[in-house]
Amino acid sequence: MRVNWRRGLFRSFLVVAVASVGYAGFHEYATKSLNFDSRIASNRAEGDCWTRIAKWPDGQPFNVFDLFEEANTPSNIELNQKRGAWSADSIPDRNQWVASTKQKLIACESGRPVVPQVTGQVTNVWLSLRNSLVGLLLPPLALLTIGWIVRGFRPSKT
Repeated sequence: MRVNWRRGLFRSFLVVAVASVGYAGFHEYATKSLNFDSRIASNRAEGDCWTRIAKWPDGQPFNVFDLFEEANTPSNIELNQKRGAWSADSIPDRNQWVASTKQKLIACESGRPVVPQVTGQVTNVWLSLRNSLVGLLLPPLALLTIGWIVRGFRPSKT
């Protein structure tokens, strides 16, 4: 039984080349084409309501994770003080501010025309679906690629 090194190594080279070009493109896209402040994670589907309303009393904008309530524990207070977060000593006040801001956002969003709301929802659903499909399709594609490479090392029938 003779191993077909030439075809197997060629297939391995093709897979490594495509993977490295894909990784370089993804890395370039993920790190350099999204030049935005990471603290401002405003979703364009939310538009003016988000940029006008979702702010702390000191004027700093919310990020997506600020919309969750924070547990009133000493460790959270200590972390907030290290980060210089607004109202680090008073987590209940912070949570009240977040709850009232959420209500204002809901009221603002419900007053908008229907078309931008639907467009925003479709955009959000499409982004979630796209991210889920990548995670679902990569493992089977990787298995098929490995099988294709291994078959390349088999001796030819002729």
